[in-house]
Amino acid sequence: MRIIRGNGVRIWVHDRGDGRAIVCLHGNGNDHTVVLPFVEGLPLTDYRTVAPDLRGFGRTDKPRGTITFSEMAADVIELIRILELEEPVLLGYSMGVRIALKVAIEMGDAVAGLILVAGDMVVRSPKLDDLPASQPGTSGSAIQTRMFFSSLTPDLLRQFEVEVLPPTTAVPRYVYDEVGREFDLYDVRERAGKLRTPALIMVGSDDRICVPESSYEMNRILKRSVLHVIPSAGHLLQYEKRQECQRIISHWLSETLPRKGNSGTEP
Repeated sequence: MRIIRGNGVRIWVHDRGDGRAIVCLHGNGNDHTVVLPFVEGLPLTDYRTVAPDLRGFGRTDKPRGTITFSEMAADVIELIRILELEEPVLLGYSMGVRIALKVAIEMGDAVAGLILVAGDMVVRSPKLDDLPASQPGTSGSAIQTRMFFSSLTPDLLRQFEVEVLPPTTAVPRYVYDEVGREFDLYDVRERAGKLRTPALIMVGSDDRICVPESSYEMNRILKRSVLHVIPSAGHLLQYEKRQECQRIISHWLSETLPRKGNSGTEP
């Protein structure tokens, strides 16, 4: 981890590897660790993983009154400038999809591609009515896990409790309050429709948090996008279907990135 000072905050960044940078943007309540499973299988000689803790989360600063999607996007743009990342790929997961889209809209040609996982462009209600009933003696984290996975196994529960849950509980209440207001205000569908940046969209078929309909909509709006719906996977598909996620991303990168000069925003 390293600290980058930019846009008025100290940003903690996981920075590893060489080659084309993949800037990985995590979801609400998470830190950078939740996105690393998507890219951990990529060759370090070919790809550089740059995964910040976004403003308000992890070890990055949390100044009150500034935890907005616009400020998060500005932080990412400043991070790209400071690290001199040329034509990076932006990987957004969950809330990070919204940040990635805002960065791509602002940077245009400077972004080579988008990987948009389990996200949306506008608020939709989570699908929680089909959750299986909890059993007597079931732990609170096990109940939470049912929201994020297609099916619950002891290994997934352990990963959730060890890797996902701790950063979530460490986030101050005011950060959640400020981010919650941002979700209600956010809608970039019109501006995103002008993007010509190639995009890979991924979603679990059983995602209850960012429902697949949101990814179908993104696929319709983003002109140069491809959509992969991963069967029997929920919102945390990078844990439930890790190898499949890595295979899809690796194939898309190898097929898409050699095509230079076609990204950007329509005039």
